[in-house]
Formats: sequence, C-alpha cells, structure tokens
Amino acid sequence: MVRHLRLRTSRGFDHESPMSPFGNDGEPWPGVIDEVPEVFRAFVEEPAFTDQEGVPVVTACLWRGPTDERWHHGTIDFPEGAVDPDGATSLFGLLIDRSPQVFQRFAEDYYEVSVDLGAVSQVHALRPLDQELVSLLDPEVSLTDLAQDISEIGYPHLDQERGYSRVGVDPVEEGSGRAVEGLPQGAPAANEDDNLAKER
Repeated sequence: MVRHLRLRTSRGFDHESPMSPFGNDGEPWPGVIDEVPEVFRAFVEEPAFTDQEGVPVVTACLWRGPTDERWHHGTIDFPEGAVDPDGATSLFGLLIDRSPQVFQRFAEDYYEVSVDLGAVSQVHALRPLDQELVSLLDPEVSLTDLAQDISEIGYPHLDQERGYSRVGVDPVEEGSGRAVEGLPQGAPAANEDDNLAKER
C-alpha cells in the first residue's frame, strides 16, 4: 500500500491467479488498472512492481483519493470458476481482519511453521519486546538482532536497565536531543497504521 498526500493505492499480485499477466499474453488482466485515475498512474507504473518489459505485475488494484469515502477498483470481468480469481481475498485478508488469530493463521501458512498465538497477541497489543517474547516467535533471533528494526518502526521494547519500555530510540542516540517516550512497564502503546499487503 502506498500513501502520499492522502492518496492511497493498494495493489497485489498473486502469482497463482488466473488473472496473472504471465497467463494473459504478458499484459495485466483487462480492467485491473485500466480505470486507475491519472493521479495514481505513477504508483501503478512504479518500476519496482513491473517486469523487465515494464508491464505492471498486478492482479488486484485499489485506489482512494483524499475526498473519496470508499476504495475504488476497475470494472473487471473475472474468470469463471475461480474462488479467489485475483487473489485479493488472500492478499488483503489481513487488512480486513487484523485480529491476532488471523495473523497467526497467515504466518503459519506462509512460513510453514507453528506460531505461538499468545506471542502474536502480545505483539498485536504492542507490548514491549523482551528476549522471552522474541524467542517465542523465533528461538534463533535475539533482541539485539532486531534492534535496528525496532528503532526504525518505533516499536516499544523493554529497557532492562531502566525498567520501562522505550519507543524506537536507539540507546546510542539517546543523548542526541531526540525525544524518548517512556511507558510504564507492560503498558500497551497506541500506534496503528495501514498494513501492507504482502505479495504472495
């Protein structure tokens, strides 16, 4: 999903979809991007999401302008007999239902491993990360391994020395004048944004 000056567009590509450009003479399925307004064309034609010939690799596309009350999509004649012809149900399911249970099922299916629902629920509630929680999700990853990611996304983590959670501030940069947000230990933080639909 791309957000820019209140313009929003969401695109997905299901490589198993009968609407894939690779099964349609190398072109996007009719209607998927034909009606995308000009203001969104740069997002649709972004080189990172096109093939070597410059063709958009997409099976589902949605857009929403700053004054729109809903999301829009093109007029599409979907192929018959397919349960999820463009892959949108599976690709965007996490945007519709953001519950820990749905993410757990997605993660177990995508990564083909068992995922602890309790740990997912804690992350979903933005509980501060500590090594125990990280190990429940991946025993081979340490909190130190995640330090840069934690800082970049602003996720709360437990400061073992001070006993409170800190939101995305690298301890090395603490004296740089940047604000440090502290939460009582174990308190959830409010931080919600649009999720990215991942390419399957």
